[in-house]
Amino acid sequence: YSVMSFNGGEMTFGYNQDPITYFSVGSQYSSNTIARVSHMAYVNNKSFVGGARTFDGYKVKMGFSTGEDQSGSIGSIEYAYKRGMVAVTVGQTNESKAAMGTKGSGAFAVSDSTTTFGMVTGTYNVDRNTNLVGSFSVGSTAYSGKGLITSSEAVTAGWAVAAVRSKLFNDRDSAVVSISQPLQPVSGSLNLSVPRMNSEGNLEYDSHKVAMNTVRQTDLELGYNVKLDKMTKVQANVVHKMNYQGSEQNVTVAGVRFLKLF
Repeated sequence: YSVMSFNGGEMTFGYNQDPITYFSVGSQYSSNTIARVSHMAYVNNKSFVGGARTFDGYKVKMGFSTGEDQSGSIGSIEYAYKRGMVAVTVGQTNESKAAMGTKGSGAFAVSDSTTTFGMVTGTYNVDRNTNLVGSFSVGSTAYSGKGLITSSEAVTAGWAVAAVRSKLFNDRDSAVVSISQPLQPVSGSLNLSVPRMNSEGNLEYDSHKVAMNTVRQTDLELGYNVKLDKMTKVQANVVHKMNYQGSEQNVTVAGVRFLKLF
């Protein structure tokens, strides 16, 4: 992507640029934290145009994206203070054939959906090498289907808090501890129109409402990153997922990633 600056502002043109990265505040880990809980994850990044301008310490950003079966718009206001930053973001994404990235088929096909969301994100510098990152996102989705699904609605929310410590053992490493609840329904219903035959043999439809609120999944994560040299980095993470996907099951996932730049 490219950036043009003018009189304290900037205009960004991008293709396949991540809206989460563009609207993040603070370090790169802020972007990773936001990605877990943000409705911006469902804004198409196939084609992205954004702009930003600073007014008396406040930075205003706007972004628009479009792509196959989806479009979105986002706006945010950032404020930087001595020891950190805070940002308020609002946006809307429109999808066809899906609702928050979920597609159905046959009788459960989704025709179109609109999600309106808001998010608050902040960073705080505890000391030179320690940062706190927090994010909370809430949104409302209205959607309809082509078969059994009629007009339905859902409220989803997610949040994350993380502590990032750089230069833990040397000048090239960092560690992360976080707790989060990924985006999940907190209220709403799936409205269904179910066909049946009456006593006279005629087809009728009964309305049914299925509640969408579930037990919230909570993730605990510990991560460690180290740069072996200018071109090589190793990342290790362990995530414990409690009430995985709204069930009574707990899952622990561990992984190591080796990155080599060329």
